[in-house]
Amino acid sequence: MDDRTAIIRKEIACIDFGFYTDEDVRARSVCEIISHVAVDQLGTPTPGGVYDPRLGPSSADSPPCVTCCQRYLQCPGHFGHIELCVPCYHPLLFSEMVQLLRLKCFNCHKLKLSTRFLNMYRTKFRLLRVGDYEQCIQMDREIALLTGQVTGEESANSSKAILKHEKGLAIDSYLKQINAELGAKPRTKRSTPPTVYEDEYRRRMIKEAMTDIKKSKNCPHCEAYSPRIRQDQSNKIFQPELSNKAKRMNAAQGIRLQPALNFNNLDENNNNKPSPGHDSDDDSIAPIPLDDDDDDDDPVPTSKDKYMPPREVQAQVKRTWQYHPDICNEIFAVQGCDIFFLQAIPVPPNRYRPPMQLGGMMVEHAQNGYLNKILQCNEMVRKNFAGGNEALAYQAWIELQTQVNCFMDSSKDPSSNPNPPLGIRQLLERKEGMFRKHMMGKRVNYACRSVISPDPYIGVNEIGLPRYFAETLTYPTPVTDINIGELRELVERGPFNYPGARWVEFPERRVDLSKMDQHKREAIAARLLTYARKGGKPAIVGRQLRDGDMVLMNRQPTLHKPGIMAHQVRVLHSPTQKTIRMHYANCNTYNADYDGDEMNCHFPQSDLARAEAEYIAKTDLQFIVPTDGSPLRGLIQDHVVGGVKLTKRDTFLTKWEYQQLLFAALASLPGLELIRSNARIELMPPAIIKPKQLWTGKQVVSTLLNHLRKGNDRDLSGRGSLPGLSTERKAKTSGSAFGDALEEHLVLIRDGELLRGILDKAAFGATDFSLVHAVYEAYGPEKAGLLLNSLGRLFTAYIQFYSGHSCRMEDLILTEQADEVRRKLIHKAYTNGSRAAKAWADSEGGKVPIEIDESTADKPLKPVEQASTSSKVRELLSGSEGKTNHEALDGFMMSKLNPLASDIVKACLPDGLAVPFPANTFGIMCGTGAKGSIVNQSQVTCALGQQALEGRRVPRMSSGRTLPSFAPFDVNPRADGFVMDRFLTGIRPQEYYFHCMAGREGLVDTAVKTSRSGYLQRCLVKHLEELKVSYDYTVRNGEGGVVQFLYGEDGLDPTKASYLDCSDKSFTYMVRNRASLSQGKTALPDATIKVAAKDAARNQALDIITTDDFAPGDFVRARKLRFGWQWVRGALCEGWFDATILMKGKKPGTYNIKYLQDGSTAKDVPVKAEFTGSKAMSSTCQILKAAVSDPVLSIARGSQRLGCSGACVSERVAEAASKYVTESSGLKNAMESTKISKDDFESLVATKFTSALADPGEAVGAIAAQSVGEPSTQMTLNTFHLAGAGANVTLGIPRLREIIMTASRELKTPTMSVPLNNNVTEKQAVRLTRRFTKLTLNELLAPHRGITVRETLHKEDGDTWMRAYYVTLKFHKAERIKTAFGITLEDIARVVARKFDQIVRFQMKLELRRSKSDYDGDIEVSGGFGSMTIKGKSNDEDEEEERVVRNEDNNNDMLGDDDDEDDDNSAGEEDGVMASRRQADSYLDDEAMEDDGDESGQDEGHEDVKADDPEDSKMTELSNHGHEMIVDLKANEIHLARLMVDPSSRPLLMVGLIEAAAEKTIVRAKKKIDAAFVNEEEGRGRCLQTAGINFEEIWNLESVDHNRLMSNDIWAVRCAYGVEAARSTIVNQIRSVFGVYGIEVDPRHLSLIADYMTFGGDYTPMNRTGMREMSSPFLQMSFETTAQFLTYAALKGNSDFLNSPSANIVVGKPIKHGTGAFSLLAS
Repeated sequence: MDDRTAIIRKEIACIDFGFYTDEDVRARSVCEIISHVAVDQLGTPTPGGVYDPRLGPSSADSPPCVTCCQRYLQCPGHFGHIELCVPCYHPLLFSEMVQLLRLKCFNCHKLKLSTRFLNMYRTKFRLLRVGDYEQCIQMDREIALLTGQVTGEESANSSKAILKHEKGLAIDSYLKQINAELGAKPRTKRSTPPTVYEDEYRRRMIKEAMTDIKKSKNCPHCEAYSPRIRQDQSNKIFQPELSNKAKRMNAAQGIRLQPALNFNNLDENNNNKPSPGHDSDDDSIAPIPLDDDDDDDDPVPTSKDKYMPPREVQAQVKRTWQYHPDICNEIFAVQGCDIFFLQAIPVPPNRYRPPMQLGGMMVEHAQNGYLNKILQCNEMVRKNFAGGNEALAYQAWIELQTQVNCFMDSSKDPSSNPNPPLGIRQLLERKEGMFRKHMMGKRVNYACRSVISPDPYIGVNEIGLPRYFAETLTYPTPVTDINIGELRELVERGPFNYPGARWVEFPERRVDLSKMDQHKREAIAARLLTYARKGGKPAIVGRQLRDGDMVLMNRQPTLHKPGIMAHQVRVLHSPTQKTIRMHYANCNTYNADYDGDEMNCHFPQSDLARAEAEYIAKTDLQFIVPTDGSPLRGLIQDHVVGGVKLTKRDTFLTKWEYQQLLFAALASLPGLELIRSNARIELMPPAIIKPKQLWTGKQVVSTLLNHLRKGNDRDLSGRGSLPGLSTERKAKTSGSAFGDALEEHLVLIRDGELLRGILDKAAFGATDFSLVHAVYEAYGPEKAGLLLNSLGRLFTAYIQFYSGHSCRMEDLILTEQADEVRRKLIHKAYTNGSRAAKAWADSEGGKVPIEIDESTADKPLKPVEQASTSSKVRELLSGSEGKTNHEALDGFMMSKLNPLASDIVKACLPDGLAVPFPANTFGIMCGTGAKGSIVNQSQVTCALGQQALEGRRVPRMSSGRTLPSFAPFDVNPRADGFVMDRFLTGIRPQEYYFHCMAGREGLVDTAVKTSRSGYLQRCLVKHLEELKVSYDYTVRNGEGGVVQFLYGEDGLDPTKASYLDCSDKSFTYMVRNRASLSQGKTALPDATIKVAAKDAARNQALDIITTDDFAPGDFVRARKLRFGWQWVRGALCEGWFDATILMKGKKPGTYNIKYLQDGSTAKDVPVKAEFTGSKAMSSTCQILKAAVSDPVLSIARGSQRLGCSGACVSERVAEAASKYVTESSGLKNAMESTKISKDDFESLVATKFTSALADPGEAVGAIAAQSVGEPSTQMTLNTFHLAGAGANVTLGIPRLREIIMTASRELKTPTMSVPLNNNVTEKQAVRLTRRFTKLTLNELLAPHRGITVRETLHKEDGDTWMRAYYVTLKFHKAERIKTAFGITLEDIARVVARKFDQIVRFQMKLELRRSKSDYDGDIEVSGGFGSMTIKGKSNDEDEEEERVVRNEDNNNDMLGDDDDEDDDNSAGEEDGVMASRRQADSYLDDEAMEDDGDESGQDEGHEDVKADDPEDSKMTELSNHGHEMIVDLKANEIHLARLMVDPSSRPLLMVGLIEAAAEKTIVRAKKKIDAAFVNEEEGRGRCLQTAGINFEEIWNLESVDHNRLMSNDIWAVRCAYGVEAARSTIVNQIRSVFGVYGIEVDPRHLSLIADYMTFGGDYTPMNRTGMREMSSPFLQMSFETTAQFLTYAALKGNSDFLNSPSANIVVGKPIKHGTGAFSLLAS
């Protein structure tokens, strides 16, 4: 049967996955391959070789297939096989097989899990097989209850609890009951596929089962200890020797392990007693460390490891499988254990391994190398075993396994070849693999590609194709009685006389007309209708492409839906026109420009495809972008300038000019006519009559709009003129350009006449609510396209013939006054910047308030001041806090200098220009949105400003210079990239270099972010591609799970909801254009907003005050009686029920109600009921409470169903409409002038809402993915950004990857933000930030001589000399520390004593260890803290100070432990003594501080008083062992006890070591919080922001609003507040990431992404981990790691029901979205 004439009666509905067994491979094989010689000397394929003719032809020149007698194009190819003499491991299943060996017992060959556990898992798997998922969940609950009734240590381990005899019997009885119920049910195959929840539960259960087995040290059945298997390079398995302990334990039980091959009888009742005389020392069993729980890591190989041949492994696996077939089938493979071994290797057909011709010689395909090596190794194994040489046979066996591995997966090739031939796995995976290159993306015919060129006269919905393309591309047209004449003429013309035809296809053959002369073509044309008249299949003519055909245009990368649009073809007949012509308005859609960009053109080949292209994908229908609902198409650049010049007030035209411009706007190419062919052009009366008739430019536009509404020849017959358009919006041009009084920036159009305002980018560009957008909404997409065409021709003609446009030097020059102001401001910027740097340095880097002396602010620094400031800056930027100070200095200087740069721009632009607007051509471009912005103009005319690199100033080199031409640590702003030069007068070399640095950063950033954003979008699309809108307006995934009950929470399509933004101007527009809007939108029954508005008003009222007084019809929540009629305790049902008030009851204060759930009624229901009983219980119970029903969109109330009733309107829209109709004067005036009543307005809004609903079948998942992925290409890769005063937060693509791709549970920069209460003072807020800020010892050291070290030789008691170091720490003034941080020097001393001393000694040991090569002695540091003496404090002061410290309300979280846990542990081990310290995850909370205070109090209780100065001070000793540490309160110093090392060791640089130790010593901190700041947040007021997250600490505060706590850690929010809070956080976080860059994404897309990620109650990432939860194996394979997903699907026997788009594309079926979402039955 001919494939072209065959009738397809069946289609693929489901695909099952599995492994070919050896029998299957042999059954589908046409021959056995036995020879490794592919061809003989003559190049003829050898029979039995890898190119055996029975495998099919290898090229088009090959003879027909021997097997099926088909030629190359028709033969599908046939498989052969190689028969192995010994079994080999399956390379893709090797790890699963090794896992099975590690889980089994090598004595009894059972799984190392108790019978009770095995029975439990077997029952669960059985329940899953029959689809009883709920019973599995219930079974888990019951077993948890049974095992949870234990106490003490038993409750800590559920496994031990199950094994308890009492509980075990109950569990056994329960499992027996379930199995009995399952056995009583008839065995029927489940009709539905398993859900993703069942698959996830199955995976979790398998993981739990394997974990339980791994816990067993020995077998619970026979108590034998088994070896731990070791694998080597995926081709060998070894058994290490058992440990001595394991041997003794086995010997005590009388157990001797023996190979499975020794058992000839595999009877299940065999007790596996060892044979006599078998020595356990000689068996091939591996020893394992019995106290090592990590079974995944291979044991260390030893010389006693013994090799396990595959036959032994096969026997071991079979033995275990026979004992536990059900469990093994579920955990490992449903097809049994045979698939783990290969003995028949499939050989692919010849067509997939074609030979190459090289220099007249045939070269085999690279894959043949593996097949030939397999054949050779197989022969070597056979010969060696036959010859009795087992050693060589086993070596050849291992080599055979290696070649089989490489054939399947070339990554397992142990050779050093960097580019081995591709294995089967490599042919499937990655971008070049079969799935992504040949299945998901297919090469197409009937397409062309060329460079694009601009054409302002072609239609915006058209595409100009060169004639060469039109002559080559063809369209298949069936011959009918209607078109026979046309097609005969085309056939006779042939392919070389355009327009003609290239081919004709008859039922039996296809004819190429290019190879026929005129007479033959005429004969073919005469036969065209012959077959159709005989009742057969009609002939098909391949006519050439012609004007009016629809083609799909595409430019790569295709980042969003409008990236492919349908255009009408206009053939370019000129032989010189070789490029594709396209209108400017489409550039933004394709993100294209005309600098060499190429585009693809696809010619649809069926009438259905043509219809979809014309009515769904046409350019005019893609005016709105789904990303944010804003227009995507508009005029650009010169057209904008022309529009401004034409419509400004002083533009007057003569009658000839007026008519000529009107002719340019109305005249067009055929098919683009704006008016009817017989229409009379109506001119407007002149604006000025005397002394000469003149028309304004605005009148030209008004005339154009007047003719636009009258229709054209392509409109439906009988359709009259449309009502005039009315709209008003702001222009892009600022009001000051023409003068605010003239109101030229306010565009006003009434009844189709432009009364006021200029038309710029905001009117006909890609801008919201523009003139073209208003036409799109009122008149339809086609009219909007025609208006863009006409406006483009009009503005082109005006610029070309009348106004002209250029750019000149005069436009860039400032007036003398403005230039003088500019020079003064530049001088001020340099001087103020230097003074600001000096003030920052004087404040110790901002540690004290920065004060700038205003009297000297405008004076330059003196040389002495400049030198001292540079020295101070060097000191601050070179210390341990250098990085922090660098950031602080940059931030402070930019905050001071950027306003000065802005002042220069404000002073010069636009008022300071020598040529004012609009005569200034450069200014008119920047100010109207035509090209550039005020930034470009300021850089040319004013100054370049601060050059920034990653948000920072120009970085310094190690020398302290930014460039060699500047002095080190120069504080002049110019040295740090503050450029006051301008392009007009030139920039100096240093400034040019800085500017190039910033430019290069942008180039690198663009190059890097392309791949990141592309992969992000791919992850989004692959995960969301299944989601679509169903006919009930829910959003469902491939298996029917409801992801959203209503798309976007209101059901609206973003491309249709632009004018539903609930603004006053949008409602006014709808009122003034009611007649036009009503013509294109049909109202549903009961179209009104009253129902939704009533719910919204009631909801708002209940938020303010609750009431117990109800009226009939009110919605309430009510209790319900379980029995009886009296409202008494015990008679009430649990929970609340929805109800409505029917009427007041007979008794006072009661009501008759109706329950909505079941329709039942209740009479005389009280609002509250008084209960009598126990005094401990509440005596009053609320029976009725006021409530608001669910939104009308979410439930069906009788006839009010979304999509069927016009009353189903969003409460947000209804509330806004009701509000503005009573409060907005503009809306009231519009309703009065148009004579529209309130009911008409409400009906209009409801009609607009219902017409904007998303269409069923819409692929909202893919659109949401595109709407997030496409804008991400506009974001930079700047990772960090300062949030307010200080907290760094991740931004840009890295943050999106954290949120969406990885669903990170450990953020790089976690933050919290919570509003402060209004009664919190500034001082209290500062104290709060200090409480949450981590404080290190280094921050408290004085900047000058903070660390002093004195080195001497010290003689010990035994005449031993030691090198001694005496360290003195000098701190800031005590009052300053107390004011800033609320701690005293004594508090610091305790931290130093408890912790700092150990860290110092540890740092010294590390340094000595690094230099150990120069020193052979022992590494030892002696000395250190033994006691502490406080000097300069009296007893009274001590007592008072202690009282103050103890009564401090926040107690500062003083720490006695380091945040570096590794260092602490290392320090303890090195010292040989563990210091007394608390381990609290590198922090202590407030309670720890209180403990510290208690400890210090105990220490002080043992203080001994020592006299230092009898008259004014005393000394106190804390302990009496070792050397002393002295605290000098007067000098604010701490003298550490001397530290001593061996004098022969290398001298240490102690200052650096002490600095490092001080940086690691934490004085105060909160758990997981590094710092805190108080910032003003928009819409939230003063907020406490933290760098780090600890919700518990915030919950303990009373001065914050806990209900408005926010965090960027979504997983933490999910754990603390639940999944709904996490969902809301995802939306807010993605929106905030885009908001930084000024990008808006419709919240409907974000809510869909958030709902998908939290669909299962968890936080699902969109990567390969999240892909495991998808129901479609084909979708998983087309994403990543194809072989892994394919192997898993085959192991588990999964099926793909072709519900995902990827699965349908793979098998060549239309996807079930859009027009494929339904089936059409035609009779």
